Amino acid sequence: METNTAITQTLCVTCHYHKLVVSGKGALFIHCGMYYYNPKKYSKYPSLPVLDCSGYVDNTASNG
Repeated sequence: METNTAITQTLCVTCHYHKLVVSGKGALFIHCGMYYYNPKKYSKYPSLPVLDCSGYVDNTASNG
């Protein structure tokens, strides 16, 4: 499977609320979990790349 450049360069891939979705045809999408908290502010499937997001929570930070 080929990785889409917009997906690898988006802030979403390191966000706690993201989920990577692969369609039946192999297309890759980012699903934003913040959509369920505030659907008027966040897109369920945001246009990529996302460079800034007020709902971003870093999933790569260590907890210790």
